[in-house]
Amino acid sequence: IHPNCVAIRGKSSGGFTALNGMIQSNLFSAGIIYYGITNLVGLDQTTHAFESGYLSTLVKPADQYSRSPINHIDSIQAPLLLLYGDQDPVVPLAQAESMIARLTKINHPISSKCYHGEGHGFSKPEHQEHAMSLEHSFLEKQFKLPS
Repeated sequence: IHPNCVAIRGKSSGGFTALNGMIQSNLFSAGIIYYGITNLVGLDQTTHAFESGYLSTLVKPADQYSRSPINHIDSIQAPLLLLYGDQDPVVPLAQAESMIARLTKINHPISSKCYHGEGHGFSKPEHQEHAMSLEHSFLEKQFKLPS
């Protein structure tokens, strides 16, 4: 692989993993996060009833702050694309909005798209197609590929 063309991508908890991968390594030159978890503390307080209490079986409450990507944005070196829905009951909209706000505040390269009427996972074909098109354009731009 070309060392300047390595992207990491993840959805939901995979987005959490991708963000932490970017925090812990400078290998990645782009990150694409679909409805990703950015703040474990916030998620534990706001997730829907079905997953209420589930997080504490995965990450001790005392470790949730230190393991949340939002608290380590200064370690993210590569541009990010965040894609999310405004009706997500699993990873609420505030997760993406706070990440975007903090990254914007430090002038980190960030692109984002909020899909109206989408929940956790994009169900509308036009949104799925648009998200893939945005992802493709984002990678073309980051890796300076011919379109």
